[in-house]
Parts: sequence; C-alpha cells; structure tokens
Amino acid sequence: MATKLPNANPNLTSSAAHTITVKLTSTNYILWKTQVIPFLKGNQLFSFIDGSAPRPSPTINDEPNPEYDKWVLQDQLLFSALSATLTDDILAQVVDCSTSHEVWTTLHANTTTYAPSSSNPNCWFPDTAATNHFTSNFSTLNLDSHPYQGTDQVCIGDGSSLPIQHSGTGILPTPSGNYLLRHLFYVPAISRNLLSVRQFCCDNNVYFQFNSTGFVVNDMRTQTVFLRGLVKDGLYVLPTDAHAVASIPKQAHIGERTSS
Repeated sequence: MATKLPNANPNLTSSAAHTITVKLTSTNYILWKTQVIPFLKGNQLFSFIDGSAPRPSPTINDEPNPEYDKWVLQDQLLFSALSATLTDDILAQVVDCSTSHEVWTTLHANTTTYAPSSSNPNCWFPDTAATNHFTSNFSTLNLDSHPYQGTDQVCIGDGSSLPIQHSGTGILPTPSGNYLLRHLFYVPAISRNLLSVRQFCCDNNVYFQFNSTGFVVNDMRTQTVFLRGLVKDGLYVLPTDAHAVASIPKQAHIGERTSS
C-alpha cells in the first residue's frame, strides 16, 4: 500500500528555521540530527528521507499522475527546509543532490566527516609533499570556485583516499598581507589545511627557509622576509591570526592528489 502524502506546507522552510535552532557544521551532526528527526516526523515527512515514500510515476495509463506533482512539490519544499539548516561548508556537499532523500543519505554517509577536530581552521600546515593546496573550509575558495569534475582523489598519510568536491583559487590572509592560493581543492574530510610549499612558491614568487624552530618565507626578488612560521608539537605551522598558535594539533596528514 502506497504511503499517503501529507498536504504540502509552503511555510515549511520558515518553520524549520524556527524549530531547528542548530545548523549542521563539521562537529555537531548528532546534535543536529536530534532536532531534525522529530521535526520531520511531526510534519509527517520522515518517509521522504528514509525512502518509504518513493517518487510516484509521472503518468498512469498515459495520463498525468496528480500524485507525482504533489510528491515533487512536497519533496522540494523539504529539500529547501533541510538546506536551510546547513552551514555553507556542509551545503557544498549536497549541491549535486536533487531530492530530499539524496540530501539525507549524503549527509548520513558523511557522518565520519562530522567528528570533532582539534585543528584550528585558521592554521595552515606547509607540506613539501603536497601536490596542491587542500582545505576543508569551503569559504576559503573565494575566487573562481566550481565543482570538481575529475576523478582524482587525495591520498593521505595512512594510505586512504579522500574525495575532492570543489576546486578553485583562494586568498591566504596573513598579518603581512594576502597571498594567492591557486589550485586549491576543497576536501571536506581532510583534517588539516595543507599548504603545498612548491605551489605556494610558484603562486607568489617566494621561497621557504626551514630550521629546527620555525621557518621564514622570503620574496624571491628582494630576499625580504614576508612571513614567519612556528614549530608547534613538532609541526611547522603558519597561523593567519594572532590567536591561532595556541591549539595546533599533534598530527598532520600528508596530502597528495592521485588519479583513480
């Protein structure tokens, strides 16, 4: 027996915004889900996201099926309501979804991504092995961002691979000025912002000098020191604000883009 569809509620998105006070981030999936599920069940919409109310056929006996239009309307309202509860970084992970069920399953499949992280999003880790710049902060791609169409993935230090979702160009703000980040990849599951030393040198006509206590970045032409970085817990780190040094994590991944 087919699931009876509820009447479409055009105020669903605004209702969700008032009822679901937590927006999904990379660290609060369980808390977000705890608010979302009762809201969906209370509005008789949980069947859309769990798949028990599948999309009806567009036609019946070669005639338009009114239940199809009704389903699409309700599903897109639900899609909009769910999207309104996501932060920009998480919303970027569902840009290719077309139904509320796809949004839900995508978010559920990425639950391992939504784990608390001790990494400060303002810190960048210079990596001589990284082939490109990698970030889990979508807002960093503020220039020419577009969905990644390739098949490459990011190979990290434990041998596993992480999918690339967007690519583009960004700006790295520092106390001494802004620096260009070409070939910047958005990888939601990566736990550190990785700065490709080679790519950064090419982007900005600079070079790095490392020692046991830190590093400096010099202008290639004038030899002037533009940036200074520290060593914290055995890692070179380039904080982009004065408060970022206090919470440097003890382990970083090495990122390398690989072809599948």
